Amino acid sequence: MRFQKDFRKPPQLGDWIVTKMHEYLHFGSLGDLEEEYNNIFLTKSEFKARSWYWKQVLTALPEYILALIIRRLQMLKHYTKVSLRNIIRNKGYSFINITGLSVSLSIGFVIMQILATFYSFDSFHLNKENIYRITSRISTPDGTTEYASVPLPIASEIINKSPAIAKITRIKKMSGFKIGKDNTNFNTGIMFTDPEFFDIFSFDLKYGNSRTVLLNPYSIVLTYGLSEKLYGEGDPTGKNLMIENLGEFIITGVFDEYADMKSHIDLKPVISSVLLPFLESQNKIKSCLNNWDYFRQQFVYFSVYENNSIDGIQNLVRKASDEHFTQPDRNVSFYLQKLDDILPGNSLNDHAGNSMPLEPIYIVIGIALVIALIAGFNYTNLSIARAVTRTKDVGVRKVLGAKKQQIFSQYIGEAVVLSSISFLSAYLIYRAVLIPGITNYHIALNKYFAFNESFQIIVMFFVFTVMTGIIAGYLPAKYISRLSVTGTLKFSSSHKIFSGITLRKVLIISQFTFSLVFLISTIINYRQSEYIKMLDTGFETDNIINVSLRGTDYQVIRQKFEQESIVNSISACDHLPGTGSPGQVYLINPNSYDSLSVYSYSVDHHFIENLKMELIAGRNFPAGPGTEYEKVIILNELAAKKLGFDYPADALGEMLFLENSVAVEIIGILKDFAIASAHDEIPPCVIRNVTESFRFINLRFNEGNTFENAKYVESLWKDFNKEEPFTYTIYTEMMDAEHAGMNMILGVVSFISICAILISLLGLIGIVDYSMKVKIKEIGVRKVLGADTFNIIRKFSGEFFFLLFFAVIFSVIPAFYLNSLLLSIYAIQNPIKPEYFFTGSFLMLIIGLISILSRAYPASQANPAEILKND
Repeated sequence: MRFQKDFRKPPQLGDWIVTKMHEYLHFGSLGDLEEEYNNIFLTKSEFKARSWYWKQVLTALPEYILALIIRRLQMLKHYTKVSLRNIIRNKGYSFINITGLSVSLSIGFVIMQILATFYSFDSFHLNKENIYRITSRISTPDGTTEYASVPLPIASEIINKSPAIAKITRIKKMSGFKIGKDNTNFNTGIMFTDPEFFDIFSFDLKYGNSRTVLLNPYSIVLTYGLSEKLYGEGDPTGKNLMIENLGEFIITGVFDEYADMKSHIDLKPVISSVLLPFLESQNKIKSCLNNWDYFRQQFVYFSVYENNSIDGIQNLVRKASDEHFTQPDRNVSFYLQKLDDILPGNSLNDHAGNSMPLEPIYIVIGIALVIALIAGFNYTNLSIARAVTRTKDVGVRKVLGAKKQQIFSQYIGEAVVLSSISFLSAYLIYRAVLIPGITNYHIALNKYFAFNESFQIIVMFFVFTVMTGIIAGYLPAKYISRLSVTGTLKFSSSHKIFSGITLRKVLIISQFTFSLVFLISTIINYRQSEYIKMLDTGFETDNIINVSLRGTDYQVIRQKFEQESIVNSISACDHLPGTGSPGQVYLINPNSYDSLSVYSYSVDHHFIENLKMELIAGRNFPAGPGTEYEKVIILNELAAKKLGFDYPADALGEMLFLENSVAVEIIGILKDFAIASAHDEIPPCVIRNVTESFRFINLRFNEGNTFENAKYVESLWKDFNKEEPFTYTIYTEMMDAEHAGMNMILGVVSFISICAILISLLGLIGIVDYSMKVKIKEIGVRKVLGADTFNIIRKFSGEFFFLLFFAVIFSVIPAFYLNSLLLSIYAIQNPIKPEYFFTGSFLMLIIGLISILSRAYPASQANPAEILKND
């Protein structure tokens, strides 16, 4: 028929479909179908022939699709049954694979949850893709620093010059205010912002109208937590409360609080910025509305109309920096940052609340992938090793007609089934072990990360699990499916399939290289932690508690407590060294008119002696209370050096100006001490004597238990201050808390190291066990010929020690660069020393030796008569 001159071929696509489902056609054979198509084509028309042909195809298609689905389900059922049978038959190998995959997947689940949390920040804002923040970059001869904060005048500079800007809002955050009603007060921070704040951001209010809450200068919007503390669960709007030094305010709203409304802005009670000019005129706050030199804790956000370019706005802020900052040694520039890029985003100083640089995100993702790789190496190694024992089964299936693709699908299916079982056990580990461990480490982490996995997260994680199984099973499936029939049938369990293959060795070396990198990282981070703890902070905190004054007269407390025998000495300050950055001020050298931004402490004349600080030049503050505008100051070494004094004594008696134009005399130089934290670089700072600024008293006890002494002091507190609660902190515990972030990194790296080593060792034990089984008859022959246990173990374990040795060599460079990156987050670093690599390598070799001997020794003790009796 096909060779007739007038033969017409059916539609190409239809013909291809028919060849796939010809057995389901309702019209005879393929030849009959084509013949009828030609008859209709010649007697009627091409259109009718094609229509008739497609009708036959479409009529058979549903039955074909149904049969195909049933066939695939049957194959899936068969593959699953065979896979489960093989998993049960090889319990040891299955246990190793499931354990390794479960541990790695559970860690991956936690990391996925953490990443999902970070990328969910600010996602609830309705107009988030059109919201931007202005950031600043300050360059001096000492370096360049980027800030999230900017001078507030930048807002008025650009608002009327760009038609692309829809709304703009300023935020000014301040701390250390006593806020409350009647006799109930709380110390908290506050935020000044414009009414447009609620137009730009989608923060919900539980009470109040977002359009009107900030119209009144003395209106305030409370956070939900503070409202609940002051007024319970009721609606407090319309009620009055007092803010120390600012006046009386009326509550116009309360923020709602939802777990899924995470923002990089740490919300505080919000006050209308309409009040700022009045507060400035009364000298109640530092001048900020028109002050281009003041940056700290001030932020500007704006929204643009949809589909508008921000290039013009970027040019405006660049022009503003060029006009208002002309100092040759201090270059200030402004940039725009999209809301989506803030958290996680570039690491900036002076942020508005929560922050997370991108570098730790990349490290976390890398750790998850490496742990998954190590478990995947295990599966690939053991699967290839087991393949030799299954070659006859594959050969028989090929003789019976199984195709290469079917063999490949069988092995991939087995990998997917095993990874799916691992998915279930990984979830149990995640919920029963990891989450309790995380929440017990710090209860706030549970609220912060929530760990309430959504359906989307579960699906994504399951897809990740399946992909892990497919990738891990690909090489074994590819290898075994490509064997010929004769190649599979002639294999026996005593044959060595690795004599010409280096893949297994590469996988083992890679696996132990990763594990050793983590082990070395644990050692380096532990030494960094110990190094930081041993650093000289420049002051002593033993037996000291810091008591919050809470508005109480310092002199009254001092007179009361200094009579107690348990108290050694007492001092006062506005901020505690080593526990976070204090406020900043500018010092101006009248000789050169150079200005220097320095951190500022206010202390009494007992403070330096009480904390056992060291004056390296000059004298302490004079006895007696300070005045509102002090006349003398003390600098630290670095501040004196940056102001141009080569030697500390040269600065004594010199006059400087504070930023408020008050002249002060330098009377002393203090040895550098820790400011924000012991692991941060020490910045320049000035020590002042302003009594009105004191917020803490520092009580140093003679002897005894610090906690018990604090309880006794609490009973005395109630004798003269019944209105305010007694709140205190043990100084050493506060300093230890500053190491919490570093300890968390150490804990995470240590935990990951243990998991990586455990997974690798399980794989090594499995490979050694397999090798011993393959070589068991050779071992029997050697024993008959007189070989002793030591020689047998040395002969059959040498290869694995050789691979471990190469893992040690290959781990040095990645371990060095990884830990250089980890240590870069610390300003003060403990140098990476060769001994850390030697220690880690030695430990890994010892652990590997124990693992190898645990399988090699029993094999060497086997009875040769039992081994060779069937030969």
